[in-house]
Amino acid sequence: MNPYSAPAAASEHGFGMVEIIVSMFLLTVMALGLLPLFTQALQASIANSTLATATQLVVREMEDMRSIGAECATLSAFAATSRPVFDPNGQPLKPRIEPIVCPAAAALPTTVSVHVSVTDLRAGRVVAEATTLILVTG
Repeated sequence: MNPYSAPAAASEHGFGMVEIIVSMFLLTVMALGLLPLFTQALQASIANSTLATATQLVVREMEDMRSIGAECATLSAFAATSRPVFDPNGQPLKPRIEPIVCPAAAALPTTVSVHVSVTDLRAGRVVAEATTLILVTG
């Protein structure tokens, strides 16, 4: 008796083609249900990366202003220059420092308020901003 030609016994267990196709279909439906969640997570990750880069840029601009000296004219000249920066995702960010109003010489030494903001150039909105005081002696 040839084992390859014997009819299948009714007691054999296993998955048939229909069960496999149904399980593949159910897995596909579940994966499609999770797809929007993955898309939202990716968008949130990109937004958080842009926010982190913008925040670091605000802090860097403030630290650069503190490090260039205590002359009001020097601070004003630095505030007038800005250069665009790109975050790791390629988003163009532009830092902006509000113009600094120099006090009268009789009022020195004093502090001046410095407001720094970073704008996402693609979205056209301010992503991060902060205000600090810097000591001016001349």
